[in-house]
Amino acid sequence: MHDITPSVQFMEKAVDTQFYGCSGPFSFDSKTGHRQVTFGLYHLKSSEIAEQFGYWNRTSGLVLFNPNETHRNNWRFKKLRAITIIEPPFVELHNGTFSGYTIDVFEKVANMTHFEYTISECVDKNYGTLFKNSTWGGCIGQMLRGDADVIVGSLSVTTERDAVVDFTLPYYDFAGIQILVKKKAQETKLFYFLDVFHLDVWLCLVAVLITTSILLYMFDRFSPFTNVDQNGDQRVFDMKESMWFVIGSLTQSGGGDPPSSFSSRVLVAGFWFFCIIMMSTFTANLAAFLTARRYTSDLSSLDDLAAQTEINFSVMANSSTMRYFERMAKIENLFDTKWKKMNFKHGSAGDFEGNLAVWNYPVSEKNANIWKRIQANGMVANSSEGLQRVRDGNFAYITESPIVEYYTKKYNDLTSIGNPFSSRPYAFAFKQNSELVDQFSKHILQLQQKSVLEDLKRKWWPKSTEETKVKDSEGLSVESLSGTFIVLGIGLACSLLFLALEVVWDKYKKLGNPALGPTTHNVSVIYDRPSYQQKESSSFSNGSMFTYANPAFTDSGFK
Repeated sequence: MHDITPSVQFMEKAVDTQFYGCSGPFSFDSKTGHRQVTFGLYHLKSSEIAEQFGYWNRTSGLVLFNPNETHRNNWRFKKLRAITIIEPPFVELHNGTFSGYTIDVFEKVANMTHFEYTISECVDKNYGTLFKNSTWGGCIGQMLRGDADVIVGSLSVTTERDAVVDFTLPYYDFAGIQILVKKKAQETKLFYFLDVFHLDVWLCLVAVLITTSILLYMFDRFSPFTNVDQNGDQRVFDMKESMWFVIGSLTQSGGGDPPSSFSSRVLVAGFWFFCIIMMSTFTANLAAFLTARRYTSDLSSLDDLAAQTEINFSVMANSSTMRYFERMAKIENLFDTKWKKMNFKHGSAGDFEGNLAVWNYPVSEKNANIWKRIQANGMVANSSEGLQRVRDGNFAYITESPIVEYYTKKYNDLTSIGNPFSSRPYAFAFKQNSELVDQFSKHILQLQQKSVLEDLKRKWWPKSTEETKVKDSEGLSVESLSGTFIVLGIGLACSLLFLALEVVWDKYKKLGNPALGPTTHNVSVIYDRPSYQQKESSSFSNGSMFTYANPAFTDSGFK
């Protein structure tokens, strides 16, 4: 006797089970058997695709669809086989699971068309290479051989590819070619502020300071209108005082009381105007100089990159970018051959090609030279290798602009050069005459209209850098301003040195003249120019001071 326990357990599990099969809803009931069942009617369109044109169930009976009516009417006999290339942020692989912008778009479209799929990485790890024998390698070759049904990834739509596969509507527009480079390291210059003016400007500035000081000394000495003020005091502008006044005026910190004569004041007024213009110009140019030093690059376009030799550059092997430069080089070589043929062909004066000859070569060899350098530098196997070579320094990676945008936002030490060129969209690729192209295109258009694609872009492209590095918006570092502190330190050191010299000189004078002791006093004579009346002032060691006028000294001399 057989044990029927497993059968009973199976029936208990199956009771009230519900699911949606390929032909419609299906469920069991423990009492009545089939509670609900629907059988679909399908038209076999290919070996893998069937189109539903009606259904039957106990309630409605036979129902046929209107041919112009759209339904959930497609069913695959097997899962859709997708192949891809790992290219962040479009396709990423983490712990055996694919993710990324393109994967999210493909998954949404597959859900809308109710297709199941499997996804794997392309064997050759490139989207497609057209060989000389007109056969294809890479993902396109794998799909043409029947090993895949759809290519999912950042696949550019090109003329060569469109001849052998069918593309859906683009799910990513305007993917041009751009250059990825490492930001130039800022050179720390100690005396960066000296670069604001040329050397000849600094020499002229020093000459103006010296000349103005000499003129101020001469005007104060020879002007007959140099008077004392209301307190009977006057500032004598000798060379030392003149230099100090001029330097203080230049730095806009003030040099003390101005001279009293009108001629000296006219000289000072002109010098003050000169100081305002010079300091304003210096301040503005210093700000512009620091800004330009932080944010400008020596390279700004593909032409600049091709003209220099310090930085090597290359592209990814078997990519659409590689095909672009290869094709442009061939076009330039073709024009070069035609030009030589028209100019150097021997024939009669009425020869047609001879009449078309142009002696100035009308086409540049820019792309041909770029292609030669790309071949000499060697191509990278994938974008990860290109990224690593860029971050190692002295290398530029030429690739699609969405990849460049992603890397520049993710890594703060990278930047892009120039604007994108040769823009082409990204799309999914199927075999020719595939029934799925129109369905995918329809749902991609719906995603565009609902701004779902834009939301996915914001999800996968970072808004800010992920590395904890110094951002461009932060202020200047201590190293970049070290020259300013060095000048301050030199000024402090010189002041201490001069203080020591003054103390030594004062002690030397006292040792040479014993009369200048602690109990003696120094007498200074001051002359006022109008009356030539002598004044004497004395200062004692206890700090007291007095001033008196000597009546014995008059305009005519001593009495």
